[in-house]
Amino acid sequence: MPNVVVTGSRDWPPHLAYHIWEALRRIQKAHEDDWHWTPLVLHHGECPYGGADLIAASWADGAGWQVRAHPPEQQVGWAYAKRNKEMIDLLPDYVVVCYLNGAGNKGTKMTHEMALARGLDDRIVEVRA
Repeated sequence: MPNVVVTGSRDWPPHLAYHIWEALRRIQKAHEDDWHWTPLVLHHGECPYGGADLIAASWADGAGWQVRAHPPEQQVGWAYAKRNKEMIDLLPDYVVVCYLNGAGNKGTKMTHEMALARGLDDRIVEVRA
């Protein structure tokens, strides 16, 4: 099954959700005409504060994708980095990185850099709002 990892700001506001939805729709469209199409699987960090992770998970669930949450083991900095690395280690077919203007985007940038380091350059879908 094609895997999609999403990472983005915990501060992503609902009124900008359409930016994330559009990226996920483009990914779905790319697979609709594939003769061996299988359901997509969305992996997200299950940020307890909401934001891009939960916006993407909600859309994917409604679109019939499988949704897999990867919450950090603890609510401390290194646990988030470990969780993000585990998602990138899946070598996903797509990595959707959602940068929110004015937000710190620290975890998003870290995960984006992890994907680049793993050679996933051509699998990255950037969303900016």
